Amino acid sequence: MSLTEPARECLSPPEEPKDAAPSESAVRKGLQIGLGLTAIVAGAILLWYTAQVLLVFFAAIFLAVFFSGLGRFLQKHTRFTYPACVAFALIGLLQLLVVAGLIVGPAVADQSTNLSDALPKAYHQLLGQIQASPWGAHLLTMGQHAMDASKDSNWQNVFKFAGLTIHGFGGLVFAVVIGIFFAFQPDLYRTGFLNLFPKARRKRLGEVLDELGFTLWWWLMGQLVTMASVGTLIGIGLAALGVPLAGTLGLMAAVLSFIPSLGPLISVIPAAMLGLTISPMMGLWVCLLYAGVQVLEANVITPLVQRKAISLPPAFVLSSELLMGLLLGGAGLAFATPLAAVVLVLVNMLYIQDYLGERGSLPSHARRSRR
Repeated sequence: MSLTEPARECLSPPEEPKDAAPSESAVRKGLQIGLGLTAIVAGAILLWYTAQVLLVFFAAIFLAVFFSGLGRFLQKHTRFTYPACVAFALIGLLQLLVVAGLIVGPAVADQSTNLSDALPKAYHQLLGQIQASPWGAHLLTMGQHAMDASKDSNWQNVFKFAGLTIHGFGGLVFAVVIGIFFAFQPDLYRTGFLNLFPKARRKRLGEVLDELGFTLWWWLMGQLVTMASVGTLIGIGLAALGVPLAGTLGLMAAVLSFIPSLGPLISVIPAAMLGLTISPMMGLWVCLLYAGVQVLEANVITPLVQRKAISLPPAFVLSSELLMGLLLGGAGLAFATPLAAVVLVLVNMLYIQDYLGERGSLPSHARRSRR
């Protein structure tokens, strides 16, 4: 029995409008954009709440690169296995710290005690000199009113700082322990990380990891040379000027030089205060000494070091320090520069090279061109 034409038309499904496909495509794109934005916001929130943990993890990787680099250096010049060379490197570092503590420690501790006694005296002496002028007395009065109005918040800041110090020490201990584990078996953790990605991407991601390790190692080597040079020059200069506690101030300048842009500005404050206790002219000479060492470091020491190490754009370094210091405090400020180096490598390799198809600029390429 055959159906007539009108019956077939009634039983056949209705035709879809021609613009249904484009509308479904627009809905699909909208959903994709919405899911992408949601993922970005969720990732930002997760990053915000886990930033301290991620910073500890980055510090562990940073230390692992250092320990592993020392181990590979010993392996290259000896016949021992890699784990044995890493163990020798760690034992050597521990012995170096113990010997330095036994030889230099008592003098540094004594000078640190003297410094803690001298700085309040310098502060009060400087305060008296400022109060001697009308504008200085006016500024001090305004500052005293502001401090009296915020006494409660000052105590809260003291307790907060103490808590952050304890938390930071615990994070440092965890970073050292995790870094040692990473350094002893780098291939195990590297392979495990790469296995999280598709096989087609593992080779390229392995190249990225190698470049990151190269960048962190040579940045640290260059920074250690710069720190030693700055500390030595500051200590000798302060001793020649007759400023007390020159050794401790030189050591402080060396340690704070780990933060390239803001560290020197912080290190000059106690030295200038001690110089002012002698005379206003001595305070000026101390400031000129620090400025001269920084000019020498920026124009002579750093360019010479960067021939063997890596260079970073100064504006990018300063911006990263301000951002990390604002978000994560002192710990973020300390690791802002190596984090900036990591970001530059990732942008060059994953965006400029892989996405844009351009050559980019990598620390390993720059180092080979300097040879």
